[in-house]
Amino acid sequence: MYRVDPALPDCTAEGGYAPRFAPRDANLTSSKHYNADMKVTVRLFANLHEIVGEREIQVELAEGGTIADVCERVAELYPRVREFLPVLVCAVDEDYAPNSRVVENGDSVALIPPVSGG
Repeated sequence: MYRVDPALPDCTAEGGYAPRFAPRDANLTSSKHYNADMKVTVRLFANLHEIVGEREIQVELAEGGTIADVCERVAELYPRVREFLPVLVCAVDEDYAPNSRVVENGDSVALIPPVSGG
């Protein structure tokens, strides 16, 4: 199961949920996505799985790419995913992680949108 990283903001703190993704800047679609030095497995949950039609996809990134770069790449490939970026919770190899975390070749990045129900 996923483990909470104590360095992440507490979403129950005053002010409520703090998104892990700030609005995207046009400059973030840099060469990090296209000079592919590594492959990362992206695991998709809930609505993201339905939008993409797969539970797992592979994306290529340049060395030094972050979770934010992974998310941006997925949104480039599947534009309907972009609306979920501000509210995603992400994990790398089953550990929750901030969008600034650098990923490595072969990492598994889980993109988890909010879900409701009972």
